[in-house]
Amino acid sequence: MSAAREYKAVVEGLSAAAAELREQDAERATALGYLRVTQHDAMTEAAGRAGLTRAVVALHWETALERLWQESWLTLRPPPAPTPGVDPARLDELDAEVARCADVLQEVTRRRRFGLPGR
Repeated sequence: MSAAREYKAVVEGLSAAAAELREQDAERATALGYLRVTQHDAMTEAAGRAGLTRAVVALHWETALERLWQESWLTLRPPPAPTPGVDPARLDELDAEVARCADVLQEVTRRRRFGLPGR
């Protein structure tokens, strides 16, 4: 085989390898584009959920302060800072716990306000 033919075979092999890499890169870019859109949607949803949770917790806190305002012995403080490192998968559970505690506080203060006996 002549040097020219050998050179041509090497160049053809490199061209085929480059074309295959371009095809793989295009497929990977498409897959990453879909993944980016999915993750962006998830991040947008999480940010919305976080904002809603903050608003609901702030509302519960203000309601608790209003209910406890008449308790002169109680020192009212600002709300605690969020706990870092909490598993986001527990958000529904934690939201339910906040609502349950708010309901308990409402019931206890209602009973006290109207002179009803405790449970």
